[in-house]
Amino acid sequence: MAKIVHLNSSGKRGSIPKLVADIARYQKKHEHYFITGHEVNNYLGLKTYKTSNLLIFYQNILISRLFDRDGFLHWESSREIINLIKKIKPDIIHIHNLHGYWSNIERLFNFFKLIDTKLVWTLHDFWSLTGRCCYPQYVFKNAKLGNESCNKWQSGCGNCPDLNTYPKTFLDNSSKNHFKKKTLIGEIEKNCTLVLPSLSMETILNASYLRSFKKKIIYNGVDVEKFSGSKKKSFQIKQIGFIANKWSPLKGKNDIFKLRKLLPSNIIINIFGVDDEIKKKIGYRKDVKLFKRSNNHLKILEFYKKNDIIISPSRYETFGMIPLESVASGTPVFAYKIPSFSELYKDFKMISLFEVGDIVSIAKEIINQRSNYSLEIKEDPLKIYKLSNKKMSIKYMDLYNLILRN
Repeated sequence: MAKIVHLNSSGKRGSIPKLVADIARYQKKHEHYFITGHEVNNYLGLKTYKTSNLLIFYQNILISRLFDRDGFLHWESSREIINLIKKIKPDIIHIHNLHGYWSNIERLFNFFKLIDTKLVWTLHDFWSLTGRCCYPQYVFKNAKLGNESCNKWQSGCGNCPDLNTYPKTFLDNSSKNHFKKKTLIGEIEKNCTLVLPSLSMETILNASYLRSFKKKIIYNGVDVEKFSGSKKKSFQIKQIGFIANKWSPLKGKNDIFKLRKLLPSNIIINIFGVDDEIKKKIGYRKDVKLFKRSNNHLKILEFYKKNDIIISPSRYETFGMIPLESVASGTPVFAYKIPSFSELYKDFKMISLFEVGDIVSIAKEIINQRSNYSLEIKEDPLKIYKLSNKKMSIKYMDLYNLILRN
């Protein structure tokens, strides 16, 4: 039985902890461990280890905010990560997110070189190839470049056009960070296999210093069984849903407000995962309902089912689970034609893709469907299964076994 250690900044928030649990769920021949930052979820069914606490987490945020050094400062957590790896003695170390105010990649990667353990690194974003940000394809419109794209990662970063994007900072250290990442990551290439959640990511990686790494495409998976079930056929559009773990301009937060202005007030807009900014901007109104963020799949499933259409206005996703979860729940989706969605969902009958940012066309189609309903309410189960968590776990097991054999 092989030992697999997973590393991720959070053991509770976002989709990655569930993804790790799903990988382990169908792999009885391997033993999985989960090393994380200051948050753990004891219901994942994994051997989980916390390496930090809330005080250290906020200290690291403050220092990173001042000096732009997320991923290079966090000695305490990294020391604990190393001690746990020494104790567990894994056959494979599976890296997920190293950013998130919890690790020091210089210390970790120097340790990885010493122990010579095989590495799998799933890239859930592009932090590994930039000087600071996670999504260089989308910088805010008020940035210095005046557009929504930045290619500075191809030449070394520096003079960052958007210091307000995660991880926020007052000081631009992106050039130094980029050089350091390039050097450190290059030194683990021999033992490292990169996993990409979509084929569209490979084009970007092939233009970076990661181009020569071994790569494998493994789609993220959704627990189809949890999100399946019958849905009442209403053939009417009375409620529109928006759902995100954390709302931001990248996730299309501004389009929620635009759509509200374009639709008649008797169509209710439901927003799941609201923050204080959205609450303040929306205020109290009868035509908008707000729902707190939750990791409870029953609450999420209930939200999908209560809506007649789910809108996914993300500007960029490396994979994007919301359309798949919604379709498995029986609710049609309107989404933007971003690269990963075009790749994954182009043949789905229940998912309609629109040009990025064209919220006007989405509004028109919603109004049109009210009087001439023609949306599909049932998807081909084979298409959904291809993106299931079981299929994903099998793919990872095949990769682990291949690495162990070699």
